[in-house]
Amino acid sequence: MKAATSTGYPPLILSHMSALEFWRTHSLPTFPHVLSAGETAQALNAVVGNVHVRWLQAALQDDRLEKLSRPVNLLANSRQERRTTKLAIIHCMQSQLPAGSLVELGTLHALESQPQEEPAEEETSRFSGSVLVATPEFCLVQMASMLPTWELIELAFELCGSYALSPSSPRGYIPRTPLSTPEKLQAFTENAAGIKRAKLARTAAKWVVAGARSPEEARICMLAYLPRSLGGMGTAKPHLGARIPAPDAATRIIGSRVYTPDLYWPDAHIVLEYAGRSLPSPEAQSSYNRQLSNAYGMASIEVVPFSRDDLADYPGIIKRFELINRRCGTRLKPANAKQQSRQQALLAWMQEKAV
Repeated sequence: MKAATSTGYPPLILSHMSALEFWRTHSLPTFPHVLSAGETAQALNAVVGNVHVRWLQAALQDDRLEKLSRPVNLLANSRQERRTTKLAIIHCMQSQLPAGSLVELGTLHALESQPQEEPAEEETSRFSGSVLVATPEFCLVQMASMLPTWELIELAFELCGSYALSPSSPRGYIPRTPLSTPEKLQAFTENAAGIKRAKLARTAAKWVVAGARSPEEARICMLAYLPRSLGGMGTAKPHLGARIPAPDAATRIIGSRVYTPDLYWPDAHIVLEYAGRSLPSPEAQSSYNRQLSNAYGMASIEVVPFSRDDLADYPGIIKRFELINRRCGTRLKPANAKQQSRQQALLAWMQEKAV
């Protein structure tokens, strides 16, 4: 990373959706300098007049910013800076930010050749001319003001998962190294108690499970693990991203030496396997389910098959998860009318997402 130098330009702090877009194409270890609370306050104080078109247009030509959607989301700590232009939406953040809120990327490459005035001595900051971005943990808190509850929880799964949403990809996502962990999200949201909507982000962090390999896997885990008050089935916490050695006989069925179930409850020896698409006929689906059951049975593991079409079968879903809860030793009373309504709403949301 190129060291920041003092210029006549205030820093740019990517926030909200722009920060999220940035992290969907970058890895955190590439930018090792995470700011302390004091450095974060200093960086915010240096943001003065950063909506001036005379240089912002050039700044957004930086190779790290040019592909971000316009207008970009930027952060400032003065209400006088809060405004919206064709180039940028400026968000005001006057709450004290905890350590770990921002990462410094370095100087704005696109501004190095731009004419500039010498800054006054009192305006000089080590962050002048720098690009900074909200960390994944801070990004979750920021997005809590823009996303409904399930979308926010889904985002937390993505941040802690091994995938990133990518609309240009045929599958809609790409593999990636996880950006955060549930523990980091929980710790940050606890420290960010003074920030608007931090409580919602804290709820999302509480129910996220690390290791999701796809958006579908994340949503199925939400259905299983979320409490009934949030529309889930209230199961014990499953494992995501598990790799279970398979007996030789099973490899001929599954085509691999390891089982890679979507959801796994190791103490109960039960897995849930989700298929995004059903097979052409009920007979073919039944045959596939039997083969799957036989393959897992060779390792003394019970399998619960689940397909996209099953999302419309609320009574059938209840039976599946009652089985999982019994195997896990979880005893729940029948869901009341309000909980049932919430569960059905979550299933409807999942069906919309699956289209």
